[in-house]
Amino acid sequence: MSVSSFQALDYLEQLPVQTHRKLYEQPSTVLAVFRCMLPHLAKSIVMALLYMPAPFPAADLDTWFRAEASLTKKGAMKILEKLHILVAKQDDERKLQYELYKSFASSLRQALEGSGSHRSFGVPSHESQERRQKMSETDILNFLFMLGSLELGQDYSTATLSATQLQMLEDLAEFGIIYRSSKTSTTFYPTRLAVTLTSDAGAFAQSTTKQSDIGGGSNSKNFIILETNYRLYAYTNSLLQIAILSLFTRLRTRFPNLVSGKITRHSIGKAIELGITSSQVIEYLDMHCHPQMQKTKPFLPPTVMDQIRLWEYERERMETTQGFLMRGFAQEDYRDGGDDDSGGDDDSGGDDDSGGDDDSGGDDDNGGGNDDSGGDDDNGGGNDDNDNN
Repeated sequence: MSVSSFQALDYLEQLPVQTHRKLYEQPSTVLAVFRCMLPHLAKSIVMALLYMPAPFPAADLDTWFRAEASLTKKGAMKILEKLHILVAKQDDERKLQYELYKSFASSLRQALEGSGSHRSFGVPSHESQERRQKMSETDILNFLFMLGSLELGQDYSTATLSATQLQMLEDLAEFGIIYRSSKTSTTFYPTRLAVTLTSDAGAFAQSTTKQSDIGGGSNSKNFIILETNYRLYAYTNSLLQIAILSLFTRLRTRFPNLVSGKITRHSIGKAIELGITSSQVIEYLDMHCHPQMQKTKPFLPPTVMDQIRLWEYERERMETTQGFLMRGFAQEDYRDGGDDDSGGDDDSGGDDDSGGDDDSGGDDDNGGGNDDSGGDDDNGGGNDDNDNN
């Protein structure tokens, strides 16, 4: 039994006997309980006792079961007793006997035989029969064949439809084959279901063939559709293929045999960080592109391929190198030096042993003051050696 059947069974078991008796007066209710609520062994017991003219001895019922099946038998009997389907009584010799509740047995026989005038299974309406007689079979077929040639997403006028086809629009809208904003709308739209049901579904069949949950089937090689707006559609239910796509695609929706997403700068950047190059992404997409895309060359949109490469090149414009920032030093320690040839007050100029006022420096020809090599010399157009003080 399904989960919903177990839940309904638990609910029915808690109802009082008076409610059960009322329910069992309708053959349709008894048939539904018999079909959906009872385990298989309980159904066998009910069918065995249904046409019994007298109560059935419990000792004879025990002989129908093996000794190792006693627990299963007790479970089935317990359900039948809780639902007040099976009644246990004692005969004159105080021997235990079983029989079906009379109302339940009578209603079940009527349901199986189609007898009685209870009409609990509903009464067919004559208006629907008159409607079917008025509807033209030719118009119905013509309209169904016309759906196969309609374009998905395009609105179509109802002005050219016959009376039969206008009646069909309401039914097809309820099934989801066409879409109408209201019953009085003068336009309708074919849905994807209409296009799939009335056209060659070979391309869809490849994606829905028997495939394992991990590896996919033999027809799962070409399953990717890539649009110029970077949207990607993959007709596959393979967990391996979906995991590969998620490495460089931002997946958004997933259906039983289809996943969709979009290739973005962030998704390509994430793939590059994992060591996947743009060439590998393009090669994978080209290798697994859908047969519809293989009708043109190149298979993939050139703009998408170029953009994937550009996103990779963007990350190669700059390279980062590890560095160190040292703080906490006095500002004077970073000064370049004194008034020397190179500028500033450093050890090579200023007032130190190599310059300034010492024997090697001072105001001589080799010093750091105003000599032939610095200051104003003959080549500088100022005061030469003869004019120095």
